[in-house]
Amino acid sequence: MGNPLTDGNGQPLLDRFGQPAKDLGYAFSQARIAMSNVDGGQGAKEWAAIFGNGYNSAAGIAKLFVLVIDRGIDGWSRGDFIKLSTGQGVLAPPDPLAGRPNGLGEPALVDEDLNGTVDRAYAGDLFGNLYRFDLADGNPANWSAVRLFRATYGRAPAIPQPIARRPFVFKHPSAAGFVVAFGTGGYATEEDAVSADIQSIYGIWDRDERAPATARQDAKRTRLVEQTLTNVFDESASPFPQQRILSRVPVDYAPDAAGRPGTYGWHIDLDMPRPERSLQGRPNPDRSGQVPPNPQHPGEKAIRQFVAWGDTLLVATAIPRGADACAQGPPGAILSIDRLTGGSPLAPVLDLNRDRRIDRQDMILSGGQTRAPGILFAAGDFSGPLTDLAVLTGEQGNQLVLGGGNRLSLGLGGGEALRRGRLSWRELTEFD
Repeated sequence: MGNPLTDGNGQPLLDRFGQPAKDLGYAFSQARIAMSNVDGGQGAKEWAAIFGNGYNSAAGIAKLFVLVIDRGIDGWSRGDFIKLSTGQGVLAPPDPLAGRPNGLGEPALVDEDLNGTVDRAYAGDLFGNLYRFDLADGNPANWSAVRLFRATYGRAPAIPQPIARRPFVFKHPSAAGFVVAFGTGGYATEEDAVSADIQSIYGIWDRDERAPATARQDAKRTRLVEQTLTNVFDESASPFPQQRILSRVPVDYAPDAAGRPGTYGWHIDLDMPRPERSLQGRPNPDRSGQVPPNPQHPGEKAIRQFVAWGDTLLVATAIPRGADACAQGPPGAILSIDRLTGGSPLAPVLDLNRDRRIDRQDMILSGGQTRAPGILFAAGDFSGPLTDLAVLTGEQGNQLVLGGGNRLSLGLGGGEALRRGRLSWRELTEFD
């Protein structure tokens, strides 16, 4: 798996400078350090650094790198690392991405049997493909890559949605397998900064199948439940009148049966139009973005790391300034999502009115149901696009910290149910 790339005649593939084509591109993702299942001798397992090959490799194929750390002490050579190929490389016309190199993003690692070694990894590529990498065998020659899903928007032709950031993976609470939640969009090139392609947020159920039903071309339309995100303007909400509410459609997970498509997860498309009127019935004073019924902020990207808070996922989006019709457009949004359904949480999560209480005053009544809304921030709230989220816990309560040049904190409700087991430790170096 570490051999030089060759063509159909067994000759080495060369780049435009006449050098052997390289699989490693610009790896923007953080390498994950974990104990592999590779036997290092005397019953010990090998520690490895695991990462995607990134952008613009000369070979242009999405691959997972597994570097055995101890073997690199005397320099890296063939056999010190494993490259696990997805087989998804440069595409041919008429594909919308024809001629572009592919690359793998940041992986999430899973210890399936809880014995301390990584058994599988999940990662996406720049063409919108989501993969499961099976790493449970002690012999890397038996490792494999399986495509689970391809993220796209629209039809004829569907626009691929790149997956660059690390997915969030959790065990399905009532069925076999795992749910892989992730957002789409890229923000590393000049083209990314002006792209108006619609991006999405997904939750994909992986049942550990050899030929996953979610890998079918029509899986998004036929096997995923759509949760609808709606922009609203609430004149009574201070200091954040621009809010977003999610639908709460049930997601009854079930595999394909008797020739009928099953239900394998959910998706949210970030194609919301601007509301023409406030919730109070008056004209909406917000004039940012495109006019209805067009998506208000095309190009909004779900590229920030998800944060788990109890049964909720906290998700920040980024709206590049070049993708907005107004040069001083909003920096992004914060959403709270039920991680199993992708819908609105049942209880309030964020202290939206900043009264230091998380209660029903932080909810919105819509369609006869109360929803836990998110915030679409205004241009003056941050000096740049939103960055990754952070959670601070303490005696004064729990706080969600958002950043975009400057910082803002919001109170957090719920989530305590998962705070069990060992939460901290202390090392004593001197004692009697």
